[in-house]
Amino acid sequence: MPGRQAGAQAAELMQKYHAGGVLLFSGNVASPAQLQELTDGLQRLARQGGADVVLIAQPQYNEEEKRAVERLAQAVREGLFSRVATRRARVGGGSEYDRQADSGKVNGLDKLLVAVDGGGSKTKLWVLDTSGRVVAEGRGGPSTVTVVGIEAATQAVADGARSAGLAGLGEKGGDAEIQRSVGHVEQVAVAAAVVAGTEPERERTGLQNGMAGLFPKAQIVLRHDADGALLAGTLGDPGILILSGTGSVCLSMGPGGQRARVGGWGPLVDDGGSGYWIGREAIRLALRAADGRDEPTVLTKLLAERAQVSDVRELPGAVHRGDFGRPWIARLTPLVAQAAQDGDAAANRILDQAAEELAEHVRAALARSPWFDGVEEVPVVAAGGIFAMGEFWRRRFRTALAKAAPRAKLTVWVKEPIVGAVYLALRAYYGTIPDDVMAQLRALRDANVEPLS
Repeated sequence: MPGRQAGAQAAELMQKYHAGGVLLFSGNVASPAQLQELTDGLQRLARQGGADVVLIAQPQYNEEEKRAVERLAQAVREGLFSRVATRRARVGGGSEYDRQADSGKVNGLDKLLVAVDGGGSKTKLWVLDTSGRVVAEGRGGPSTVTVVGIEAATQAVADGARSAGLAGLGEKGGDAEIQRSVGHVEQVAVAAAVVAGTEPERERTGLQNGMAGLFPKAQIVLRHDADGALLAGTLGDPGILILSGTGSVCLSMGPGGQRARVGGWGPLVDDGGSGYWIGREAIRLALRAADGRDEPTVLTKLLAERAQVSDVRELPGAVHRGDFGRPWIARLTPLVAQAAQDGDAAANRILDQAAEELAEHVRAALARSPWFDGVEEVPVVAAGGIFAMGEFWRRRFRTALAKAAPRAKLTVWVKEPIVGAVYLALRAYYGTIPDDVMAQLRALRDANVEPLS
């Protein structure tokens, strides 16, 4: 059993194979309190699986015991035991499943993988087979954990899984209303999610536990949405991400997985250059113009029309009441872009400042990335809906980037950051992703990025 918790993997092993005994090695134990919690959890899992008793021991993992484990695995492979796991524990660097011995099935059914991309506007979920082929897609509501909370974020993932056609998620909507069934949640071997707002320990642990409840037999992999967007563009190679969607963040990743993050501290205190920031600035300048504190701008008329109010000065009340939330404000960005293209000075000033904000993110990340010392051209991956505004915006950002960080080179725009979650799911499932699966993953990546160089 890998890990130090009686979690989803332990539950699968205990219940599927009716385990009567568990050997705990040093990698399973961190402290007396943790050991007590682990053994209590294993006892509960054993009772749920129908076992009368479970014997737990913690031998010192020496060479003799290593050979004993290997002899047991050999006996299993030769068919001498009928209800013992056919996976081996590999000694050195921690335990992992031997995928060559894995049948690829759960209770006779094909295993599935789940990839999730969650942010401030929506949650996207893909169901894949173990070759990396997408077999179904679903969507849920916003899931930035620090904004909507753990329960709502978990529900957004559940809604995405349900709309993708996964059965076994309870009564909401009813399984009978699933138009296409791709399988059951218990077939999910790995659920990998890249979700905004998972930096704080409380939010990260809460959502991880929530997902473990949704996918009871899955290994849960949870990373920040910036990790997912960068990995979607690089598939693990070094690079820098600049993300501007509803929020904004910059992330640099080195060849050994080293990370340096800049920004992304949320809409109340940061998110400079994001869609929300652009929309908020548009409202602010429109109000200043309406008050006579600033030069006239077409934004005053455009925002009043979008909000369906007679005077833009009615908009703050609606915003503060919650009638127009963060996603609505972020979706004002195309309106600002159109006003800028039509020559509006205020709109152009907003976009110039947004480009400079994002370029400063990259400059700061590069300065904190010693792994790029001496590298003449550092690849920069763009992600988020702001970069969907086309060459009009990208040209503006390239100009700002050339001034702030001359070594940084914009390479691709990631249209689907969820591909990064697919990469994480496949890596968790296989360890080293096989060549044929990696080829499938590269094809999926190429179909979901747009070259910018």
